Amino acid sequence: MRPDRLIAIGGNEWRMLWKDQAVVMLLIVTPAVMMGIMADGLGPVVRESFDAGETMSGADFAVPGFTVMFAFFMTGFMANGFFLERGWGTWSRLRASSVRSSEVLLGKTVPYAAVSALQIAVMFAFGWLALDLHMRGSVPALLLMVVAVVAVIMAVSLFLVAFCSSSQQISALTNLVSVVGGVIGGAFLPVDALPGWTEYVAFATPQYWAVDGLTGVLGAGQGVGDVALNAAVLLIGAVVLVIISARRLSLAEQERSAV
Repeated sequence: MRPDRLIAIGGNEWRMLWKDQAVVMLLIVTPAVMMGIMADGLGPVVRESFDAGETMSGADFAVPGFTVMFAFFMTGFMANGFFLERGWGTWSRLRASSVRSSEVLLGKTVPYAAVSALQIAVMFAFGWLALDLHMRGSVPALLLMVVAVVAVIMAVSLFLVAFCSSSQQISALTNLVSVVGGVIGGAFLPVDALPGWTEYVAFATPQYWAVDGLTGVLGAGQGVGDVALNAAVLLIGAVVLVIISARRLSLAEQERSAV
């Protein structure tokens, strides 16, 4: 892998990403507003659901919850970035060049992963400065969870790239994954406060494992050992999705080359 190629591809993707003001609105402004509105009201629900007495604040759930819910909208931005390349005709030229597939995928993924991690950091900073967000757990546990969350978001993005054939499909599936998955996974309200049947479905959503782990670190003071299962589920899921997506993309390229 050549660093100059990665820098060139990643730099171009970074510039395109930050030209889109919707990124800031959807990933920063909207969740910040939702946190500010919901944090106080969620306090009693959170303390009852987590059996935390008066130790946990509403922000201890609202900040990681809404951060995770809106972080998954990055899947749409990244997937559409690939489709824009195709629409402009630059994708075929890029694939026909000497650049390796791994360099293309890595170069295009890293900027989105960096922005996703930055979004999480900004949201948590906002929670600590403006809301009653705590940091009771260990920093390594928090970093582990952030890495796992970003990894699964990137993997879902690649999955959309591999299996969607239009921007409309990407938009529809992004909304489904982010909003419906977020609500069922307990990013809007604790799973205990949702209808009983959602408990069984929630475990199948990455949002459940992400919010449960982050809330445990921030509000309940958990360490690496406590959130190891959450991180493992997210990272294993990410690896599986990447393998499936890479296989699908490889087959698609072979079919187009044959034609």
